[in-house]
Amino acid sequence: MHMHITLRSVSAVLLSSVLLTLPAHAAPFGTFFKPFSAQSPWNARPVGAVLGDYQIPKSDYSPALVEGTWSTGVFLAGANDKPMAVYPLPGRPGVWDPDAEAVHDSIVIPRWPAGVIPANGSDGHADIVDPISGVVHSFFELRFMDGKWRTGQYAWTRLDGRGWGEPGHYFQGARAAAVPTMGGVIRTHEVGDGDKLFRHALAMSLTFNGLSANPPYVFPATSADRGFEKNTGRIPEGALLMLPPDYDTTRIQDERLRKVAETLKVFGAYVVDRNGGTPFAIYVENGTRLNLHKGGW
Repeated sequence: MHMHITLRSVSAVLLSSVLLTLPAHAAPFGTFFKPFSAQSPWNARPVGAVLGDYQIPKSDYSPALVEGTWSTGVFLAGANDKPMAVYPLPGRPGVWDPDAEAVHDSIVIPRWPAGVIPANGSDGHADIVDPISGVVHSFFELRFMDGKWRTGQYAWTRLDGRGWGEPGHYFQGARAAAVPTMGGVIRTHEVGDGDKLFRHALAMSLTFNGLSANPPYVFPATSADRGFEKNTGRIPEGALLMLPPDYDTTRIQDERLRKVAETLKVFGAYVVDRNGGTPFAIYVENGTRLNLHKGGW
């Protein structure tokens, strides 16, 4: 198995339980509640950003702020959790490890928490955060079948790392841009924390008519969706999209949506995936019940 893991003290799990009582923006970097380092692009605040003039085109559906089918769950492993072997999906030669460019007969996760629920779409995303080893385990097509956990693809990243690929470890998560699926998602503990914005860049997908075919991705992304030749737009995966700093958010009556807009003015959203027919979708952690679209769009 292609992994380099640094063991940490069990106190990391105790720290995570203490952080439950703190507001989201008060959590230290590199923890379950505020993943990745202060130098990570996810946590960096752009200065002097230069905006382009290309606009995301309309498509089949309306833009969305979504949890559920195509988003991800984030699950915390503890010191008492047991190892779990994760096997290939039926008919697959093994679990695909894109960073090693190899398949494995199985992947053993040192601590597997109870209650892991993959997203119910075909992507089957889920991320497991292990603060003891300091690792985020990221899955694509995760399923529980025939009494076993199975997955199509596995990747990992350091909890206190960049959260994006780098030359020695180019694929660090199960999203198309090679990032962990929890990267940039609006987390459950952030939704009602009383802050005026989320203190990190958000995660966004575009559809074919917004995404670029050449190049299919740019820094800090290190990969893109297959079939990028079908893209007809001008925005590559890895691009950072922002609202102008003078955008008037006072016109937005829904406080939840206003918080998203304030975040887009300050941190922006990275394009990490492609969807089918939605101009843009911003991802929310599964289980937040943050639904802006009840009763219509």
